[in-house]
Amino acid sequence: MWWTRKNKTIRTLAGLERSELASARDSAGFDFAALLRPGTATALLKVDPSAPIDDEMISAWERLVSRDSSVLACEMISSATPHVAITWMREAKAEKKDDSEILTRLATVLPDFYASTAVTLTPMTKDDVRRLFISECSLVFDHNQWPHINAEVEESSSAISVDDLSFASFDVMDDSGVDDLLRRWCSEEGAASARFNRIFRPSDTDDPGRHCGVLTIFSPGTNHEILERIVDEVLGLLNPVQRLRIRRLYARQNAGLTAGLGIGAFAWNATTTRAA
Repeated sequence: MWWTRKNKTIRTLAGLERSELASARDSAGFDFAALLRPGTATALLKVDPSAPIDDEMISAWERLVSRDSSVLACEMISSATPHVAITWMREAKAEKKDDSEILTRLATVLPDFYASTAVTLTPMTKDDVRRLFISECSLVFDHNQWPHINAEVEESSSAISVDDLSFASFDVMDDSGVDDLLRRWCSEEGAASARFNRIFRPSDTDDPGRHCGVLTIFSPGTNHEILERIVDEVLGLLNPVQRLRIRRLYARQNAGLTAGLGIGAFAWNATTTRAA
């Protein structure tokens, strides 16, 4: 028996607890959505899939983001629906107590992160965010009941399924070669079966910051043999040394699924890993 835990009444997924999907209008006149959590706020921006993005453009965007000392992390997701996410810490006491305070700050600063960059970005609305969950993991939320979900979830130590899609998530350690390979593959021929979330954590010192990533591989249905064949295919793209940089998120597949979506749901404080 592959699945060891089944829950038809699960109300949400790891990383979405105590979250709220809010919206506001930024200083450039665009509506944007924000995922609000007790200590953070995350805004998502669509990436124009027709515009080429190279390593220097990504690095330049990350340097731009890191100028804001309140940014906890930024994410760049290579998938069928490419997007980026920026997560800010709710530092001021007023921002922690009043959601409107952090939304006001995001409305002021958000255009700085998409108007003056070579990467073509557009703020995502609440409807865009909901469509993202549907397209990336078939996740439908109860109407007006965020973050409650309408789905059958089955989970084992090595994978998770949401309705008729199965997922296996992996922690990817900092390695520019692995990062580049996975990012390009998931943006092109691998988009139908995998996505890669490149996560950048700015430093509060002169250090340039740190990178890590989450690779999520998926397949239709709940047949583990199909999923594992795709896992073998994807990992087969890497040489033996590169494979050592990727570790399956054993017993943390729920957290890995949401961490890989690029929604500010970081799994670095709740991960148990073993070699892939």
